[in-house]
Amino acid sequence: MGYILATVLAIALGLFLNKYFSKKPQNLKTLVILGSGGHTSEMFKFFNAMPNLMQSHLNNRIYIVAKTDIGPNGSENKACEYEDTMGNDDFDVCRIPRSREVGESWASSFLSTIIAFLYCFGLVLRLRPHLVIANGPGTCLPIIVIAWIYRIIGIMPHCKIVLLESYACITHPSLTVKLLNKIVDLLGVQWPKLLEIYPNAIYTGRLPIGNQEVVEDQANLTTHENTPLSYVFVTVGSTKFEGLIEAVDNIEYIRHLQDMGYTGIHIQKGDGNYIPKRIIGYPDFDIQVFEYLPSIQEKIEECSLVVGHAGVGTIFETLQTGRKLLVIPNQSLMNNHQVELGEILEERGYLISIIDENELIDGTNRANDLEGKFFPTTETQVLEEQLRLLLDID
Repeated sequence: MGYILATVLAIALGLFLNKYFSKKPQNLKTLVILGSGGHTSEMFKFFNAMPNLMQSHLNNRIYIVAKTDIGPNGSENKACEYEDTMGNDDFDVCRIPRSREVGESWASSFLSTIIAFLYCFGLVLRLRPHLVIANGPGTCLPIIVIAWIYRIIGIMPHCKIVLLESYACITHPSLTVKLLNKIVDLLGVQWPKLLEIYPNAIYTGRLPIGNQEVVEDQANLTTHENTPLSYVFVTVGSTKFEGLIEAVDNIEYIRHLQDMGYTGIHIQKGDGNYIPKRIIGYPDFDIQVFEYLPSIQEKIEECSLVVGHAGVGTIFETLQTGRKLLVIPNQSLMNNHQVELGEILEERGYLISIIDENELIDGTNRANDLEGKFFPTTETQVLEEQLRLLLDID
């Protein structure tokens, strides 16, 4: 009897709150949940593929970022950069407790996940979005679940939830998608193999590769084959990769780079504890070490070879410039999709991927002989079409 009464009261409360608080806004209030590194890069590539929709109907944007995802390369800064390019200063950023850190298992992050849920109940109720969109980071778990609960009990009946699987997930879905695919309104995947697992998903097309005709048309793109060698740029992206940084901190490797004709090595080590020291002071070689920069794009454009982890952000930013790329998957990450991503992009001739840091010299030789190849910028319009259908937008 008590259970029935509680259910009736919950429904009545939902209907009451819906009447006064859930009117459909003129400009659709959109919660954009950003992860770190590659997740954020992917999200803005999706947005860049549908500028008209972002300007006309999804221009009331509120970004959700983890409190620990700060700094010049953090998601909040990337959101501000995007809004600046859109000429929009009417947006907001909300910081929430992080459910789990990069590479941390859900089992070990149980308490932090509970704290994130408790914090987000009030936040989502206050914001009452019309659309929640995320692309796989653990940060999205409490927001999406709570938005779904509020919709079920009638507090936010208009709210739609969109989850886009990461480009790194080729044949195996991410843990986030495994947990949330049943409660979202639209699930997008970027590799057709995942449609066998989630037949109700949409294939958005690979980002930023686009359609096959564009992939094969490289004739009009400028390469860097005839330019003099400059430095090697080493990057760990938005996290840490101690094994890679220690591997390049090697006199034999530096001597090999110098013999190949490179003029230096610039190392973005991230927030890892290991600081290169063996190679510091090596003669006639430009060696620079730093944690982060506001943007690594300038370094990528200046260098002749990028050596980095096989994260989506690093791959996107490098290959859109046509630079040669050597990737080493960071094996310390949970549910690591980097190995598979590196392998399939090497098969397609975009980069060289090695599994072990001990293969660094051989991998560098192979990457040096690689023909620089661009990711085309043409994007598929499938996502925009599906969003317009979902949101009933002409």
